[in-house]
Amino acid sequence: MSLTTPARVTRPRYRLLAAVVIGLLAVVALSSCSTTPTAYSGKIRKTFVESCSTTTGGTSIPAKVCGCVYDKFKKAEPFKEFKKLQDDLRSKKKPLDELGPAGRKMVGYLDTCQQQS
Repeated sequence: MSLTTPARVTRPRYRLLAAVVIGLLAVVALSSCSTTPTAYSGKIRKTFVESCSTTTGGTSIPAKVCGCVYDKFKKAEPFKEFKKLQDDLRSKKKPLDELGPAGRKMVGYLDTCQQQS
């Protein structure tokens, strides 16, 4: 699967994507409670992984997979893309894989990390 080609979202996969979205939005909540972060940090990773791996709609993603998704995104994208993806999720209210290249990359990383675990 190409990271630039949107993948078909099935019902179980939708739940997994929802968990990743929750992780992203939790980091937004974290940043609204304090100074807005300008770079990746251990605190942001911890918040993302904890929120992402919380059971969502009967589906749970292992923390290892959530950490893998975060780490791959961090390695490939500058923090401003992570922040933009958070902002787009909040304002556009679209599925993650419909939020441009960064959203599709996040979906691709989820697929890759699940296969590796």
